[in-house]
Amino acid sequence: MHEKYLRKERPPILSSYAYYCDLITLANRRVVVGKLKALSQSSFYYRVSKLPPYEVDVARYGKQYADRKYKPVGAHVRPTRVLERVEVDHTALDLLLLDDNLLVLLGRPYITALIDSFSKCLVGFYIGYKEPCYESVRKALLHAMLNKDYVRQKYPNVSCEWPCEGKVETLVVDNGAEFWSKNLEQACRSIVSDIQYNPVARPWLKPLIERFFGQLNQKFLASIPGKTFSGTAELEDYDPEKDAVMRFSTFMELFHKWVVDVYHQGPNSRGDHVPILMWKQGVREFPPLVYRGDDESRVMIDLAPTTERVLGKEGVRFAGLSYTSGVLDEFRKYNPPSGKSQGVKVQVKIDPNDLSKVYVYLPGRNNYVIANAVDPDGYTLGLSLFQHQTNRRFQRRFNLSQIDDFALAEARMYIESRINDEVEFIKNSPKSKKKISGMKKLARYKNLGSDGCSSVSAEAEVHKTCQVEGKLESGVEAQQLFSILDDWDSHVADWDPY
Repeated sequence: MHEKYLRKERPPILSSYAYYCDLITLANRRVVVGKLKALSQSSFYYRVSKLPPYEVDVARYGKQYADRKYKPVGAHVRPTRVLERVEVDHTALDLLLLDDNLLVLLGRPYITALIDSFSKCLVGFYIGYKEPCYESVRKALLHAMLNKDYVRQKYPNVSCEWPCEGKVETLVVDNGAEFWSKNLEQACRSIVSDIQYNPVARPWLKPLIERFFGQLNQKFLASIPGKTFSGTAELEDYDPEKDAVMRFSTFMELFHKWVVDVYHQGPNSRGDHVPILMWKQGVREFPPLVYRGDDESRVMIDLAPTTERVLGKEGVRFAGLSYTSGVLDEFRKYNPPSGKSQGVKVQVKIDPNDLSKVYVYLPGRNNYVIANAVDPDGYTLGLSLFQHQTNRRFQRRFNLSQIDDFALAEARMYIESRINDEVEFIKNSPKSKKKISGMKKLARYKNLGSDGCSSVSAEAEVHKTCQVEGKLESGVEAQQLFSILDDWDSHVADWDPY
């Protein structure tokens, strides 16, 4: 039974019974008296049914499947206030959207959502076409923590309010790379009190976010043309690419309408829980910390991605751009370089959506200083990091496409050949390479250079008549000439800058 039935190939029980009968037949071949009698099929099936179901599923389907199937349905420790425990996760929406202006298919967007465990309200989200990353988490966290007054202005057809805002105490995440990033860890030191990581392949430990995604796909997206399905077999004759009619801006309006006026206002299946009522009750009992004015700006800075840079003469550099300010220049004057570097190491916060400025944290001052990009042409105004990286990539490709690799190789080979010829010429020359002192000064006197002669003996020998400051008799020895040149150097030393 263990040899045939409890295998990853998951053979049917009937084939296992046939295998068992064959084993009995072969075993009885050499037995004369007292042959073995095989169990009946019903008895065999009965014994299989008495095997521990968990062990059967582990052997046939794997431990992950078995753990998920036999997980205990227990209750989590119930939060006592809003934002005490917030679940976050990503998923791709089962809907194809169109570009607003071009009306061409964009594909399925991703959503990053945050659900409050106490009220079950959606406290924040981000929808976009970038694959899940720290930037998605950052924007969703900002949306969750800051007020949502924009809804009434941007979407006047939304009837109810969206009061969810404030400081998150515990953020419950899975084991995605974006949740293990140093940026999130550093941001959460001041923004989120704690991060709770769920074990791998244990989605039931975040039931609320999984349930929200299910409701989103089944109750909101189900009737919109362009809806997709999880498997191709479910599509049959339906083609979502041809039926997609929803523009991105229209979808965002309807999404806000569904969240605020439907999901938050409606009761659960048992009728004993309404998200927005629980939120209001929780706020009355334990109001969360909210951000206003300067605190709001500080949250945006704290959540920005962090990198370490050296503060030098050009300020700080990031992605090929320089950033500087008067405060940074003064700070550098009174702080020694860090280690072997040529400047002071500082922490820099980057806004991926605007590279016109960065925020530099100065040790000892405990604050951030805004450093503007050195950009006389206004290139960085409203420039995102992704756009800048794309521009640089295309610039590199264009430059490489203009290079004549054959001509470069030919030129390098010519240089190498001439160097070898020069080595052979000097090696085979009858003249000795004896060092003579003062030749560099003589080369200066003869004006040896790129626009003049290439040898001190091109016009006259050292022992022939020459003139220095108008008069020098013939027969002057080289050493006397060098002595005069030394004096001449002292007279014209002040002219060197000219």
